[in-house]
Amino acid sequence: MKFEDVKSKIFKQLQKRDLGEDLILLEGCVNQSLAKAAGEIVIGGPTIPMVMTIGKKTGRVYFFALNALGIK
Repeated sequence: MKFEDVKSKIFKQLQKRDLGEDLILLEGCVNQSLAKAAGEIVIGGPTIPMVMTIGKKTGRVYFFALNALGIK
């Protein structure tokens, strides 16, 4: 999947969430690794593809799983 192909769909899904501020969508996807226990370091293994956004007012970083946004 190319990011540019789904970028508009991601942005539409993000607009549906009321986070109280406008978001800046960073280019590309992040793969979040899954650990079996807290504090565990993981190299390789299963990951969750996510997008990362920044709140324009607060600078808060938000992560959204692509599957949660309805993007497969």
